[in-house]
Amino acid sequence: GTALDVDPRYPFYQISRRIEQLQKGEGERINAYLELKTLNSDRLKGRLFIDAPNIGATAPHPVATLLTKHTIENSDLVLVFTDVFESASPMLDELVQLMTAQQDTNKFIYLIDEPLATLSPAKTNEIIASWQRKLGALGLNTGQFIIVANQQNSLNPNNKVDFSEIDQRLANIAYDRSYRVLDSLEKSIRNIEAVVIPEVKKGITLWKERTNISTLIILSFIATLSIFAEIQFGILELLIDPIIGPIILLVLTSIMVPVHIMISRLQAKLIITKLSARQNELHLMENLPALFEKNITIARMLLPISEPAGWNKKMHARVAQLTDKTKDLVQSLNDSFGTYDELPETPAPAAAPVAQKAKPQTSYLDLSKL
Repeated sequence: GTALDVDPRYPFYQISRRIEQLQKGEGERINAYLELKTLNSDRLKGRLFIDAPNIGATAPHPVATLLTKHTIENSDLVLVFTDVFESASPMLDELVQLMTAQQDTNKFIYLIDEPLATLSPAKTNEIIASWQRKLGALGLNTGQFIIVANQQNSLNPNNKVDFSEIDQRLANIAYDRSYRVLDSLEKSIRNIEAVVIPEVKKGITLWKERTNISTLIILSFIATLSIFAEIQFGILELLIDPIIGPIILLVLTSIMVPVHIMISRLQAKLIITKLSARQNELHLMENLPALFEKNITIARMLLPISEPAGWNKKMHARVAQLTDKTKDLVQSLNDSFGTYDELPETPAPAAAPVAQKAKPQTSYLDLSKL
């Protein structure tokens, strides 16, 4: 589990932080939830398979549910055994909602376990149609259905399951992953401007409102005392005196500025706690409290600045530029699947052969352009 948590090449990188946010103290027990094994198989070399527990056979657990959802969200191909839909459970309902939101023609394969002896072309089509209707009623309308014949009780060694369809899907994962990576990248870029920055702005606005209200309450208390002092002692003449009045105002300002700063810091701690809970609620990897803490400066405490620190026109233009680059990468990926070199309509005149180095054609995505 620790190997998966600290290696950025794996999809469970820093997953212990999310587990810790979900349940206090469970992030340190990452080895109790994840285990890494190796398979000595040339056929499966270079691939990462995640074996999730049977959600119908195990009691629902918050961490297990989180890991299962995280697996579905980050997997290029999800193999789902259809028997999981035969028993209802609260966790199954949550996963069906997640799978509905993650629906992709190339992402889900539903494996149907049937005895080999009962299979025939007509029977196979009937079974697949039945499961399509059943899952369609749950809102799952995309995905491929493959019947995997039950081999546990088969004594005939010649009756072997044909995994060619699954092998073909595994071979196409690299192409599907490229589009999925770009889609995830574009969503992450959009979330910066659509989710992260607005949440920090709300925190800053609430922080300043609470601080200003607290400061006004203290000033109101001082004003009330001044009214009673005027009634009892008549201090109005001192306040309007050209020499003593400014001195009193300067003393009051020198007292209120530190008080205002102290109130700002106290209110900031409350906002940080609120943003931390909001981050857990939205399941964001970005650290909202850390982004808010960058705004806790003396200048921002005293001046009416509501924009988050570092968020300016230059940064806004940079985010827009990254969005445009992701679109260019999609076009580049589309172009990599076809050749647009046209042959000449008339043969070229005879000439001495000249060696020309062919341009390499790649079908992978070069993310270094970002």
